[in-house]
Amino acid sequence: FYSRRYDTADPALARFFYNFYRTLGPAHAILQSAGTSNALQSMIITLTLTRGQLRIKDNLSEEAVRARAKTTDTSKLAEELKNELKKFSAAFDGAKVKQIEHECKMLHVLLDLINFDYFFLLKKFDSKILEDNYLYTPRFEAVNGKYIVDNLKDFLEIIPALDPKTNWASILDMLKEYRQVEVISHNEWNKLLQAIMKVQRSKVLEMVVQLIDKDPFYKPTPRMYEKKVVEEYLSKIKSEVEFIAQKIVQEKREVKIESLASFVVGTSSISRLSNYTETANMRFSKRNLTGYIYITPLNYLKAFLLDFIKKDVKEVVNFFVIKGIWSTNTTPRLLSDAYQQFRQITDALLKFDSSLGEGEELGRKVKTAVFIAGRSKKDYNSLREIVMNINHTAKDLIYHGVENCIAMGKVLKLILE
Repeated sequence: FYSRRYDTADPALARFFYNFYRTLGPAHAILQSAGTSNALQSMIITLTLTRGQLRIKDNLSEEAVRARAKTTDTSKLAEELKNELKKFSAAFDGAKVKQIEHECKMLHVLLDLINFDYFFLLKKFDSKILEDNYLYTPRFEAVNGKYIVDNLKDFLEIIPALDPKTNWASILDMLKEYRQVEVISHNEWNKLLQAIMKVQRSKVLEMVVQLIDKDPFYKPTPRMYEKKVVEEYLSKIKSEVEFIAQKIVQEKREVKIESLASFVVGTSSISRLSNYTETANMRFSKRNLTGYIYITPLNYLKAFLLDFIKKDVKEVVNFFVIKGIWSTNTTPRLLSDAYQQFRQITDALLKFDSSLGEGEELGRKVKTAVFIAGRSKKDYNSLREIVMNINHTAKDLIYHGVENCIAMGKVLKLILE
């Protein structure tokens, strides 16, 4: 591989790497981005799953969970999903985890070998060699060792981690299934394994680097391939199932809200606010801010206050308070107080929404803050604080509205009883 007399790397070293290039080169194009994708790792794990685990996994798919949600109480379904996740995870014992993580490690070693830049190295031995032309017969010449020493060091970062005793046939078959084409020939890979084992045993490439650098103490720095693959896989499944469950709960909640809104105000689509709106939120999104977050409930509250409290409820209150005959004035006073609270909340809500208009002080303040928010972190935080305070006011209005609904409901219930 190396001539100490002339300090040159021999053509034999180039032929060694050319065998890798010819065998693994085509795989480079086929497996582009495979190293950054978790699909292959997931395939390795899936191949180890028991029938019981496969059944559980099917039951945890979004389609299956949604089907179960139609006939199962939400809280009961959440408990079932939690227990199934525990059972699924428990089947990954120590031996299975070790096997999976070893195969995933070897997969990444193989991908690093595939992605090694053999062409760049070989071009130094034969300047006429063409990339991806595997029919070309190269004519390698000896080159000064210093020109290829860095390439050798890069290669030696990979080789120490490779375990020839791994079930490579299984990994190659998986790659074939992944791309639906033979990625690497089994026979050609086995030949490379023999060459790798010789290099590992003899440490010949290490010695070549030591000779080139004139450093007898040189040792390769192996790449680290250790990764908690199973832990990440289980965490991902758990997160996905939890997200599906939360989404279903949210969807059911929204359906219930829409149903109640339709029952109370005749429609689930209400837009009564003038300035605390989704349209206003568009300017906040440009500054990566969520903006106004209580638009829907505040619209419902305004509709309820103006359409029911100001009309129907007012008539009921007047009937009981003015025309009612009471042994004490406690009950009518409570009813009157609750109604007056609603009037105050109505006035506060109208004033709040109006204050966000561009002609008002707060509205102008918001507009200016949005405009300058991109200048500095301080200006951005100032806008964020303004929006947070506005949302806090909206939340308080909703809270007081709900609180007063409960108070009036209790009084009306007392009257009816």
